[in-house]
Amino acid sequence: MANHLFSASWSRVLMTVLVVALSACASKSDQVNAPELGANPALLGVRTVWNTKIAKVDFPLQVKVDGAAVTLAGADGVVQSLDARTGATLWRAEVGAPISAGVGSDGRFAAVVTRDNELVLLEAGQVLWRARLPAQVFTAPLVAGERVFVLGADRGVAAFDAKT
Repeated sequence: MANHLFSASWSRVLMTVLVVALSACASKSDQVNAPELGANPALLGVRTVWNTKIAKVDFPLQVKVDGAAVTLAGADGVVQSLDARTGATLWRAEVGAPISAGVGSDGRFAAVVTRDNELVLLEAGQVLWRARLPAQVFTAPLVAGERVFVLGADRGVAAFDAKT
């Protein structure tokens, strides 16, 4: 028991010495004062160039900008492509069913997935083809290199040839 009290006393003494030694090492001359950050002269002015309305969007909004076109879709099944500079409608199409995820586009092809679990591919506002998917989809399709990639809720990836 006496050994235990002796080692507990020594532990407190040793800890006190250590704290005093470490605090003595720090001094105000060691502190570095960061310079004040001034104003950023490279700020860009932002202004509205054009605006448009789409139907209610009850999925994460996915707006695809490809070159001079902006492609977007509302939950009602309307997909549209707009001129990025003017906001003028380049094409507008209805896929015939509500949409479950945003639109994917490469500027030429646009793809959406309906709530009926159907992948719909459009080109210049015309439906090229439809394909039934094996699992629900909650993310926008990826359109690249004349291919359409879809990630299902089951984590399976399906790839389609855009032309066929």
